[in-house]
Amino acid sequence: MGGESRYGVKAPRVVYEVFDEEVVVLDLESGSYYSLRASAAWIFQAAAGGASRTEIAAAFARGDDDRGHADRADMPATVGAFLDSLVSEGLLVPQPANGGPPARLDPPGDAGPFTPPQFEKFTDMQDLLLLDPIHDVDETGWPRAATKAGGTPK
Repeated sequence: MGGESRYGVKAPRVVYEVFDEEVVVLDLESGSYYSLRASAAWIFQAAAGGASRTEIAAAFARGDDDRGHADRADMPATVGAFLDSLVSEGLLVPQPANGGPPARLDPPGDAGPFTPPQFEKFTDMQDLLLLDPIHDVDETGWPRAATKAGGTPK
C-alpha cells in the first residue's frame, strides 16, 4: 500500500464543494460540472485527500455488512474503475507515492446500502461558466487576475 500512487484534485483547473451528501465538482477549463453522491462522493473526497485506490477499497471492505456493501472481492475493481473515470475526465490526477504510512480511512458512514459509484456530468452551463472572469487568473488561482506581458490584466 505504501508505494502505490495516490490522487489529488487537478487544481487550479478543478474545484469542488461538499454539500451535505453531494459533492459538486467544477472543471473551470471546460465549464462542465459534476454531481457525485453516496459512494461516489465518499471516494472522490478520499482520493482528493490523497488516499490510494487500495486504501479506499479497504475502507469499504471494513464497512458494516448490514449496509449491504458490494462483494468485497469486487471492491478494488469497482473503486479502481471509478477512479480511472475521474482521472480520464481530468478531475483527479495521480500523485507520486509519498512514502509515508498508509491512510487509515474510516469506513463510509450512514450512506445506506452500497451503490456502485457514478457521477452525473452537466454541460448545460458551459458558456456561462466560461464567460466568468474567475477563469482569467494566474497560476495561484482566484482572486489574482492573469496579466499580459506588459503587466496589465488580460
